[in-house]
Amino acid sequence: MKNSLKKQDHILVLFYTITGDILGPQLYPIFDGNMVFIKSKPYEVDPRAVWRLGKYKCTSIREIDRRPISNLDLDEIKKRGDATDSDEFLIKAAMRAYTSGASALKKSTNWWILLVIGAAIVAFIIFLFSSGA
Repeated sequence: MKNSLKKQDHILVLFYTITGDILGPQLYPIFDGNMVFIKSKPYEVDPRAVWRLGKYKCTSIREIDRRPISNLDLDEIKKRGDATDSDEFLIKAAMRAYTSGASALKKSTNWWILLVIGAAIVAFIIFLFSSGA
C-alpha cells in the first residue's frame, strides 16, 4: 500500500471474483492511461471511480464487469427504487413507532399489576374480617 503513494502509474485494486472472494488490495500498473490487466483480462480505470482507503487511492473491480464499481449509475439506481436516500427517515420512523408502542405497553402493564395487587389486598382484608367474626 505504501508503494502506491510512490508510484503514480500504479493503482490499488480490490478485485471481486466470481467465486465471492475479494483479492487485494493489490498494486497494479496502469497501461495506456486507463487500463489494468488482472489475470490476463483488461479492466477500465476511471478516475471518477477511484476511492480513498485512508490516504491511499484505490478502485474496486468485479471480475464479471470491465468497468469499476462507482457511483456513476446513481440515476439508474434511483429509477429502480434501490436508493438508500430515504432509508434513514424510514428507520427513524419505525424506531419511534416501536419505542412509543413499547412504552404504551409498559404503561398498561404497570396499571394491570397495580390493579391485581389492589384486588389481592382487598380480598385479604375481606377474608380477615369474615373469618374473625
